[in-house]
Amino acid sequence: MTLRKQLVLMLCFALLQSCSTASAQRQLSAQVNKLGVGVIAAELVVSKPYSNIGPRAMWWGTDLTEPNEVVTDLRITVAGEEIVIPFSAFSDLAEPRAVRIIETTMGFSLDIDGSNSAGAYRATLEFVGNRIARRHVASRAFPNERWDEFVYSFVPDDGR
Repeated sequence: MTLRKQLVLMLCFALLQSCSTASAQRQLSAQVNKLGVGVIAAELVVSKPYSNIGPRAMWWGTDLTEPNEVVTDLRITVAGEEIVIPFSAFSDLAEPRAVRIIETTMGFSLDIDGSNSAGAYRATLEFVGNRIARRHVASRAFPNERWDEFVYSFVPDDGR
């Protein structure tokens, strides 16, 4: 076999492997029917990392090791209408295990439980109406020592 054929075969094999890795994903979902609002549904898409990201990246759900799975997308609908979720709300979450929607007086929250090791965490995304307002992630082992929080603010579209 010539060197050129070997290179072509290696390239084809690499492409085939990357396609199968990219498509290896699973979904975690939750749903609740809120009185006066309708059905609130959440779907968390989890995939293998696309490249060697290395253990130094900060991921919730790992013990400074490379994650096996990362959250790659989050879709939430309220009464059939999809709402916008910033990438920062889920981009550093790895090894998710369960999701649940909890009704609140101002809207709802989405809890994401991740990992079952020392890196275990709970991420809570709080929604007021149909907009994300806050994200709080805390270690399950040390919730008062290891946590982070984002507050989201949106300028209302008043038609200007």
